[in-house]
Amino acid sequence: MRTINVCLVLLFLTIGLTNSFDFASLNEIQSLKQNSFASSLIETISLSLSASKGEDASEVLSMLNNLNSQLESDQEADDKTFSAKNLEFQNHIDQLTEEINKLAAEIKDLQARIAELAGLIEAAENNIRAFEERVQNLKSTLIDMERTFEADKKYYEEKIASLEVMKVKLSEVTEKLREMIGSVSGVNKFEHIAATESEKRDIAWKEAQKSFLQIKKVIPSNLLELTMNADQGALQKLLEILETISEDVSKEIVAKRTYLDNLESTYEDLVKQMHEEIDLNENAKQKQLENKTAYENEKAEKENEKTEKEARKAGLEKEREINVDLQSQLKSTHDKEAQDRKKEIGIVNVLLGIVQKRLVK
Repeated sequence: MRTINVCLVLLFLTIGLTNSFDFASLNEIQSLKQNSFASSLIETISLSLSASKGEDASEVLSMLNNLNSQLESDQEADDKTFSAKNLEFQNHIDQLTEEINKLAAEIKDLQARIAELAGLIEAAENNIRAFEERVQNLKSTLIDMERTFEADKKYYEEKIASLEVMKVKLSEVTEKLREMIGSVSGVNKFEHIAATESEKRDIAWKEAQKSFLQIKKVIPSNLLELTMNADQGALQKLLEILETISEDVSKEIVAKRTYLDNLESTYEDLVKQMHEEIDLNENAKQKQLENKTAYENEKAEKENEKTEKEARKAGLEKEREINVDLQSQLKSTHDKEAQDRKKEIGIVNVLLGIVQKRLVK
């Protein structure tokens, strides 16, 4: 664009230095002299007209028309260059914006996943603590169960042992009493049975008597029979009572043995169930530990990926900012040059009008 000034200088050098006509003194152009381009152009026109003594303005008109065409051509070329360059900037800025938006969406997704993983880690930690507490409670319950079982077992074993002792004692007493059947006051005395003190007294008393007839004179004839029958009946009744007691004791022993067997079986089943539940809780805890480790590893990976994408996004945003600034500078330069060229074209048109009005005959 500035080649115009070079042309003006060359034109100035080729024009003669006569002063027969002073174009610069015209009133119409005084206001244009404030513009440097107009001032240089006016001086060039003045020199050209001075060479022809104001008689021939054709060269000036040709120069101004050529200059006007050149200015318009330059502006058209600048507009095309600006449009192409501006489009290049805009396409690159749009591409950067698209990539930045994509990264922003990916970062948002990563943030959501990281937050989700943090929640999963916290949940896993809570589950681990819960399973640990559950296992501890189960183990404590096992200890309490064992203590209670041992106490109950000892109680029933001691009870059974006591009942067995009682049964033996009852058996011994029963056997002794059975040996006394048919042995009363020395009558039908069995040699293998030791006489009781009462029997000994009865025998001694009997021997002290003269005869059975003498006894009958003192004691009613049926007294000894009644006494014998009475003693045997009471003994039989006592034996029956003892046998009943012995049977009840045997039944109680059986019942307590059965209860103890059931207690041991129930305890073993409960212990087995408790150990199975402990194993289940330990396995669940281990699974939660594995999940927690997996969540932590994924979270670390996502955080690293997020950091990398944020750095990439920041770099692209900086690059976009630079390109937007360059595009803005390009537009400002283009707009300023276009405005200046518009003024220059306007000046040329004004001078063309003046030359045509004042000089063309």
